[in-house]
Amino acid sequence: MVTINEERGMFVVAIVVIFVLTAFMPSVSAAEVHPGDSIQAAINAAGFGDTITVHNGVYKENLIVNKSNIAIRSANGSAVTIISSNQTDMHVVNITNQTNVTLERFTIRDAHGTTQNVAGIYMENVTECTISNNTVTNITATDPMALGIELLDSHNNRFGSSTSISHIHANQTVDGILMRMSNNNSFNSDLTISYVYTPGYYACGLEVWGSHNNSFNSNTTISHVNATEEVFGILIIESDNNTFYSTVNVSQISGPGYLLTCGIGLGMDATNNAFEAPITVSYINGTNVVNGLGLHTTTCNRFSSSVAISHLTGTNTTGGLGLYKAHNNSFAGSITISDIVDSVNLSGGIGLGLADDNTFSADIIISDVNGNKTAGGIGLNYSNNNTFNGSIAISRITAGNIAGGIGLINDSKYNSFGSSINISHINASYIACGIGLVGSDDNEFRDCTISDLAALIPTKSIGIGMIDSSDGNRVFRSTIFSGINLLTRFGVYVRSSYNDLIADSNISHCGQGILLNHSWLINVSHNEIQDNKHGVQLNYSHNNTIARNMIVNNTARTTGVHINNGSNDNEIHENCFYYNDPQALDNGTGNNWSGNFWSDYSLPYNIEGIAGSTDGNPLDECPFGEEPPEPTPGPSPEPSPGPSPKPVKLPALTQIGLIALVSLLSALAALTMRKRR
Repeated sequence: MVTINEERGMFVVAIVVIFVLTAFMPSVSAAEVHPGDSIQAAINAAGFGDTITVHNGVYKENLIVNKSNIAIRSANGSAVTIISSNQTDMHVVNITNQTNVTLERFTIRDAHGTTQNVAGIYMENVTECTISNNTVTNITATDPMALGIELLDSHNNRFGSSTSISHIHANQTVDGILMRMSNNNSFNSDLTISYVYTPGYYACGLEVWGSHNNSFNSNTTISHVNATEEVFGILIIESDNNTFYSTVNVSQISGPGYLLTCGIGLGMDATNNAFEAPITVSYINGTNVVNGLGLHTTTCNRFSSSVAISHLTGTNTTGGLGLYKAHNNSFAGSITISDIVDSVNLSGGIGLGLADDNTFSADIIISDVNGNKTAGGIGLNYSNNNTFNGSIAISRITAGNIAGGIGLINDSKYNSFGSSINISHINASYIACGIGLVGSDDNEFRDCTISDLAALIPTKSIGIGMIDSSDGNRVFRSTIFSGINLLTRFGVYVRSSYNDLIADSNISHCGQGILLNHSWLINVSHNEIQDNKHGVQLNYSHNNTIARNMIVNNTARTTGVHINNGSNDNEIHENCFYYNDPQALDNGTGNNWSGNFWSDYSLPYNIEGIAGSTDGNPLDECPFGEEPPEPTPGPSPEPSPGPSPKPVKLPALTQIGLIALVSLLSALAALTMRKRR
């Protein structure tokens, strides 16, 4: 039991301890600054933990914060408390080598540089500072740089309440905010940057360079950024693990931009950065390369919500979303890209170049892409193992030369388009193509609907083209047809390729349903090929399989299945031929017709053509599907004089590669991301 004396002794000890601690605690005083007083003088006189309160007025001075653990606050807010620079080549507020400084509720303005960089707020080697509810404006420089806020080697600082930066102007280089080698800083309220411009080289709204683990926790809005050479709304380079937790809106980024104009760019080994909320990029205009969102030499960046890109205009290469040497990036939200216009050359929606293992998990909508020469929806070049899991809708792609929906070129392999694809209204003067593969292997397309392809040269419209060693590709459950008053020349066109699969698809109202040219080991199975001028044609192709297809009412000069000279050792079996005129024609050698159903059944069934082929084991009924209605007879066509039709003259389709190149070049928007200083 504790006695009364012991309790008294303990109480006395406690009092002594409290007294000792209190004696060594810092005193907190409040300096009051009024118009006519000097804020700098109050800073110089401040002690540990002091608060300086600045009353309404315009204070013409440049502040050097040479004390740690002090607070500088306006009494009534930034609208009525202004710090205006009165010296050239000096920052308005300079915080260097300090910790725990608070700067709140000021308008900071009017720095001007002639030989030195100037900033509204400059922070070097500072930590644990709080910068809140400030407005930075009218920072100018003739040479070299003007900046709204610059952080250099500064960490664990907090930007609270709203931060507004506007009217930052320099003759050469200008940044709204520049963070260099600065980590773990947080922007905890709305960040607005506007009117950052130069008639010279470079302008950027928000630049994060060599800085890691910074967070933007509220809305980020950047607009009206302009430069002659390179322009960015947001640029993140050599920086990792930075996160935008709230919406990002970038607009009115414009040139001339003779090198590059880009809404948001990540480059030079930027890794594990994240955008967790919706991104909107709009009205990006330049005179060379224009890009909405570009990733260059980056990995493992994450876009968790929707991305909307619209109203981009350029005069060389204009693209919505570009990835170049960018790997393992993920887009979990929907992507909408529209109104992309290039008045001179190329325009595209999404382009991947040398980009592998990227994932697009949600729906993609691309529309109204217009290029003076070439336009495309999605393009991949030297890009592998990319996955598109959501639905894809591509429409209204228009070009003066070549237009395409999806294109893969140059050894792009193992890419998967796993959900539905709808491609329509592809219009061009020369070639219009829904999906084009050039020298690309082992890719997969499912549930495609392709229609309304219009080329002024009728023979140059193709639903799906696989050419020049495009091997092992798979097309499933697809529908290809011409639109009203249009004629798609080729539903599926395969040239100089092998081991491709075309299955479970419906190809109708085309000039030729399927054409195999100089190809082998192609499997055409379980398709409905109907109401085309020609059903299936083989030119100089061998060892292909045409099996279990419904081949119906293909009634032009050629036939249901037409095998031309130089085609041999093909297997044609278990197909159902209805009302084709003629049903089949074989001018090749060694082709095996066996076990097919013929609506004009006879035993054996003789195949027209110089090969003298027969189906020795025709089926007496179709093994699958209901019998289609017999077509209503029309006027009999006039007979064509002369011998059996020759192989059709094929269009020179090496240009299909440009379909992919269109969108790919949007990826090159990131190529000029580089250190400038």
